[in-house]
Amino acid sequence: MKLVDIIKFSGSSIKTQKSRTMLTVLGVLIGIAAIIALLSLSNGFQVSMTEQFETGFSTKVVQVSTGGVFGGDDSDDFTLILDDIDTIKSIEHVEMAVPVIQKMVTIEIDGEDTSIIVYGVDFEDYSLLFEGFSAEKGEIPLNAENDEFVIGYSIHASSTDEIIYYNVGDDIEITWSTREGTTFKEYNYKSSVAAILSEVGGMSMGGGPNDNGIYMPIDDAMDFFDTEEVSTFLVLLDDDSEEIITAVSEDIEEAFQDKVSVISSTQLLSTIGGVFDIMEIFLGGIAGIALIVAGIGIMNIMIVSILERTREIGILKSLGLKNQSILSIFLFESILIGLIGSVLGIVVGWIIANLFSVILSGGGFMTGMGGDGGDGFMGGISMTPVLDLPLIFQALFFGIGVAVIFSLYPAWRASRLEPVKALRYE
Repeated sequence: MKLVDIIKFSGSSIKTQKSRTMLTVLGVLIGIAAIIALLSLSNGFQVSMTEQFETGFSTKVVQVSTGGVFGGDDSDDFTLILDDIDTIKSIEHVEMAVPVIQKMVTIEIDGEDTSIIVYGVDFEDYSLLFEGFSAEKGEIPLNAENDEFVIGYSIHASSTDEIIYYNVGDDIEITWSTREGTTFKEYNYKSSVAAILSEVGGMSMGGGPNDNGIYMPIDDAMDFFDTEEVSTFLVLLDDDSEEIITAVSEDIEEAFQDKVSVISSTQLLSTIGGVFDIMEIFLGGIAGIALIVAGIGIMNIMIVSILERTREIGILKSLGLKNQSILSIFLFESILIGLIGSVLGIVVGWIIANLFSVILSGGGFMTGMGGDGGDGFMGGISMTPVLDLPLIFQALFFGIGVAVIFSLYPAWRASRLEPVKALRYE
């Protein structure tokens, strides 16, 4: 039997068994849709995080703190202080060191108390490190005697700009709670908004500006929080080569007797990439389970189909078809089912991924620091699903592959039927 005839016969068999074919295709469709939706969302989130990170963190800047990449152990009570800036500046290849004081405070957002982070920085030096520290409205005060705030875009307005929280010239009162002995005390600080930063999108990493922070002059932060402790130093190098970054990092760690961590942008990107690689394997495994379930359904349906078509198989064999031709007919049926299910699954998965993207970006998830839902001053997660050719080919490969693998036994069983017994089957 010619290949063209086998394909035509397989196609006609599928057409005559529409209900069974639709159920079989549905199983493949669900598995492939799960793969496409999960992995395209994961890819999109990774791209979004990387772009935001690269926008906020110069390759010449390293971050010095007492923790690791995502925080660390402070069990030895070692802290960085403002005077440590001289130690860092004395190291070769260091052009600038910018101290940052970081504290969690409470402000009123849309009538509710909301926790946000206040950053105490030198506005002039900080703007030299990050291009993203630029004003969309107002003007960033570079005068050291100025005590005004610079706020992130999400504190200015909602994600849709339908609600304005604070504008240039408005007063913001921050409340800081601290423990003194066995009691907690609250301290208030009020100042006006001098500038609103351009929208970064999502959350920034690596010490760069973000949409959800309030920035105040570092001298005022030291006075208000009554501290000389520094959360982190952002260090600008004169070269972004890997050799210089490694050498400076080792010198800084040695200067502080290995009690600090020095993180570069390449290290952060590598860490983020590793996390997403593990996430993709995990998500792919979950979607793979759905495909295996679909494969078992294909096997069951094809076995039932063989029982119903036993006389048809006997007639084909009595007309001279060989076992190989019978096997090929059933295998091509499974290939067609896998192909149809995979293509439809890719389309459905892509639609689902975009729907979730709209929900995430529109504030339907993780919309506020307090998780109250609604629009929220932080907005949603800015993310666009990424569906590339490798992912499409992988989906097609797995969809068709699962359909073929799980139909091998039913197809082999059909090809081994004896013509006489098959013709007598009722």
